[in-house]
Amino acid sequence: MTRYERLMNSIKGIPVDRPPVSFYEINGTEDINSPDPFNIYNDPSWKPLIELARDCTDRIEDH
Repeated sequence: MTRYERLMNSIKGIPVDRPPVSFYEINGTEDINSPDPFNIYNDPSWKPLIELARDCTDRIEDH
């Protein structure tokens, strides 16, 4: 089941293989290598969460 199918089926009340999950603002696309000193994602403590969001959540990308 794709992320999109999972989300739409869940909204419609149709059974899904697992619940759709999202971290809302953390979606795995944050720039952890930005030289901007105000980019909070530069801190190494964010890396595991960002990787988890990228690899294991139901991030639906714009096409």
